Amino acid sequence: MNKHIIVALVVMGMTAPTLFALDKASATLQLSGVPRPELPAKAAKLVVSAQGKDRAQATEEITKAAVELNPVAAPMTVSSVCKLSPDVAPVVASTAAALQPKQARAIAKAAAAAAPSQALKIVSAMCKASPKSYKDIAAGVGEAVRGMDAAIIAAVVEAVPSLKPFQTRAAEAFGNDGPRDLDLERLARLSRDRPAADVLSKRPRRHRTLLEVPPR
Repeated sequence: MNKHIIVALVVMGMTAPTLFALDKASATLQLSGVPRPELPAKAAKLVVSAQGKDRAQATEEITKAAVELNPVAAPMTVSSVCKLSPDVAPVVASTAAALQPKQARAIAKAAAAAAPSQALKIVSAMCKASPKSYKDIAAGVGEAVRGMDAAIIAAVVEAVPSLKPFQTRAAEAFGNDGPRDLDLERLARLSRDRPAADVLSKRPRRHRTLLEVPPR
């Protein structure tokens, strides 16, 4: 066999885990020796290198490894990866939020700010992975991408079907445009306790919006 072909095959064999598939153990091994401040950038480069049909899986494993090695930097890691690889932003954000639910709002904001074209997909993926954090997720994305409140609410309800009855009741109370408030349970209770006309007459002139949902 030609010497150049042998060398090429050896190189391909050495780089295959990075280029085509990368499990968590391999990702951890490649990231464990990296100084913590450099982890986000290194993780982002690994994701860029992960190509082929297993790209999403490799991205998930790289994200898990990076977040577990430096949990505090989860939003920064998500931002770095999403900037270089916006197509996998939903995977990165949902994986990081599942590991760090208390940082869901910051992770959602970082992902949407870095990959605004993926904003609604980020909402959907994150809410499916961490449904209890839906308000933080929606607020974070809403802070990063302005003017999408109604679309974000719709994406949340689609990802978390159990919220649909609350949205319906709230919409009945707040008119055809529906609520601008992500606390759908609160609005549903309000609409259930009072007739719709009474709610409409007594609600504040400008009720709290999606972007004003306070962080936990």
